[in-house]
Amino acid sequence: MGIKYKFTCSYCVYQVVTSGGADSGLKSLTDTIYCKDCDSISDVKIRDGIKANWTAPTLEKKLINNVSIIHHDDVSLPLVCPQCESINTELWDGTCPKCKRLMVCGEAVVFWD
Repeated sequence: MGIKYKFTCSYCVYQVVTSGGADSGLKSLTDTIYCKDCDSISDVKIRDGIKANWTAPTLEKKLINNVSIIHHDDVSLPLVCPQCESINTELWDGTCPKCKRLMVCGEAVVFWD
């Protein structure tokens, strides 16, 4: 089961609900991205067909032709922002998109499969 948390920036009070990194439900693998074009933080589906006993691996991100590409096992795909459909994205590093300071992970607010 995947979990989404409330992240808050204690400096500028920006908030977002996200998994905060690689996560998995019963049927999919997700990761959290930051979009440089619209300054949003989003969870995106990386892969379908995850088994119940699966544990999240370390995902490798590479820049190919100035496009962020995620690599997991045999899957490679661009990280597309669900808000603006930009590929000018990167894996989220935990910083606030507004003031660039580290955000604080709060309570779990969504449990998903």
